[in-house]
Amino acid sequence: MYGSRLPSVKRTDANKGEAGDHTGSPVLANIFLDLLGFQPPSPALSLTHSPTPAVPLPHGHGVVGDMIRPKMGKPRIRGIEPKVALPGGLVRIAVEGIDASGGDVAVSFDSRRAALLGVSSKSMLARVPAVAGKCSVTAEQRGASSSSITVYIGSQIAAELNPVANPATDKAGNIYVTFSGPRGASVPFSVYRISAQSDAKEPFLADILNATGIVVGPDDTIYISSRHTGTVYKSDMSRKIEKFAENLGIATGVALDAAGNLYVGDRGGPIHKLDPTGRDEVLCEIEPSVSAFHLAMRQDGVLFVSGPTLATQDGIYEIGKDRKPKVFFRGIGRPQGIAFDSSGRLLVAGSYKGERGIFAIGPERKVEKILSSTMLVGLAITPGNDLILADSNSLYRIPAGYW
Repeated sequence: MYGSRLPSVKRTDANKGEAGDHTGSPVLANIFLDLLGFQPPSPALSLTHSPTPAVPLPHGHGVVGDMIRPKMGKPRIRGIEPKVALPGGLVRIAVEGIDASGGDVAVSFDSRRAALLGVSSKSMLARVPAVAGKCSVTAEQRGASSSSITVYIGSQIAAELNPVANPATDKAGNIYVTFSGPRGASVPFSVYRISAQSDAKEPFLADILNATGIVVGPDDTIYISSRHTGTVYKSDMSRKIEKFAENLGIATGVALDAAGNLYVGDRGGPIHKLDPTGRDEVLCEIEPSVSAFHLAMRQDGVLFVSGPTLATQDGIYEIGKDRKPKVFFRGIGRPQGIAFDSSGRLLVAGSYKGERGIFAIGPERKVEKILSSTMLVGLAITPGNDLILADSNSLYRIPAGYW
């Protein structure tokens, strides 16, 4: 095998309209693609016969045009990871019965075709199209279609927003989200509320410049940070706004503990602790962020902080009673919003090993991708355990039981 001449690759030149024979490195490139498990779906490539003597075809193979291909059966989907996504997210589909070199390969979410970024005989990488809810995914090739497998695609519940951190929820399940706007620029409304009953969006608060972090306390007091003024404001359902604390630097993410203390991340490094009266003390300092700190409080009172830096892999910090920040996990790229689920796992919006979405990190530090998406800035979990996701323009909902 190694001493025989490599077959040449016939490639159609779209510019000249003629075919040319290419040997050497293009063939090796195709071999590397096979070793990686993927090759772009490209029916324009075909293998020509080499000058070596013809040999009988092995059982189960046939000739299509001038290319020798294995006879493939009906496509079958063996699994999809992850089974929850947002439009634009990437999912990996394990398949059988696909002739990766034969072209005419397609994946559909209900009736919508997905863009394929890679195809092999065992796996395909697909970008989720603009669909929502429970979707049936099928794989197709040359008129043969697989049985379907079900995934859940999050539904957009609000648009024309501009959050830069986590949204927040009250005890009734209503969602509060900031419209931050360009630095130093005022916007008509600073905070919007999305109804738990109807997903209707309504303006809620105004006159907070560059509203950034937001959290709702158990008494429905709402705290909002301004990264521009370094101020934290508070309000309630009466919508009256008052200053709660000032001189907090570039105030970004916020979180509350069980005693009613408010924690505010100044992206320059300090983490502030404000008691219920607004009295400020610096809890500790961590590595500055290039954009924002994102905060979440674990049930045992340990504070967690994430924030993108110039590094390709950032640390997520935990700060306990000793006030000493420790790296809980390092390896998430550009970590954004964080939150804890009911089982105590830390959910992080960011990227991991080249993939974007929501990642769950348990106490044993193992990472599980639970949702695929484009870049998100924040997330929240409602009292009913719905997962709310925020990008820089919109909010999405994954109902309880699907994530």
